[in-house]
Amino acid sequence: MSKSRVFVGRLPPAATEDDIKNYFSRFGEVIDIYLPKRKDGSGVSAGYGFVSFTDKAAMYKALSTPQHFMGQDEIKVNEATAKSQPAQPAPMQPMGSGGVR
Repeated sequence: MSKSRVFVGRLPPAATEDDIKNYFSRFGEVIDIYLPKRKDGSGVSAGYGFVSFTDKAAMYKALSTPQHFMGQDEIKVNEATAKSQPAQPAPMQPMGSGGVR
């Protein structure tokens, strides 16, 4: 996960990558935007995304802004964190080769 990436939630359904880039460019240079679509095949935005900046200063500037709006809609901006991995079972230890005598 990029160290200069923010999670953006509550995006309006009509928000495009250009809309998001135009908004977040006020905080610094945007180098990547990821907007997933709903899994139902409709092509509609899932309502959240990720914005990557060239540096941490831009990310912190965005995070320090108390409220964010796209049009009339308030959006939520948080620092992106790595998704936690599910716990893996401990590897099986080989059994001794000794047998019962």
